[in-house]
Formats: sequence, structure tokens, C-alpha cells
Amino acid sequence: MASIVLPTRTDAARYSFEIDLDGDSFTFSFEWNDRDQGHYMSIADAAGVTLLAGRRVVTGYPLINIYRDSRLPKGAIEAVDTSSTGTEPGFGDLGDRVKLLYTPLADLVATGDA
Repeated sequence: MASIVLPTRTDAARYSFEIDLDGDSFTFSFEWNDRDQGHYMSIADAAGVTLLAGRRVVTGYPLINIYRDSRLPKGAIEAVDTSSTGTEPGFGDLGDRVKLLYTPLADLVATGDA
């Protein structure tokens, strides 16, 4: 199985979506912060319990793997700059130039990255 592109939006400053990852349902919420020109991500479980709040979306760095919370998605989430410019995502970039990718746990295990 390949990485899953999370359905982020380029046209909204605040939005949420629900998605099943590795057999569990999660709600991802995103908010654009004008002051520091950054996207912030929060994750809640199926019951609406916040598991991660206000994590800035940056490229080239694991976004959830550093947290030791077994309730978070079991795979890896990374923001990938498809232009290879190394520029952090601006307001309209997340979901366009910068893709938010989820790598399932099984793929991490298969490659030895788990």
C-alpha cells in the first residue's frame, strides 16, 4: 500500500475532515494563523477527544511520530514539498504544492521504519 494523501484544502482558513487510518477513525482540524503565516493541525479520535492540538505543519519533519500516544494514528504523517524548494506551506499551498501524506503502519514495518 502506498502513502495516503490527506484531503487538505487550499481555500479555507479553518476546516476539518474525518478519515479512517489503519482501522481507526480520526477528525483532523486545520487552522491558518495569519500572524505567523502557518498551518496548525489538531487530531481528535472518533469520540471527539483531542489527541493532538496545535501542531504546526512543517515540511521534512515527522508530524506525529515524535509523540508516544498510542491513541494517535499508528503510521506516519509528513508534509512533503512537491516543488523541492524547501519553502514552508503558505495559505494556499497545503493540498497543492505541499501534500500531507500518511504512511500506514504496515508500510513502515515493511520498510523497517516503524
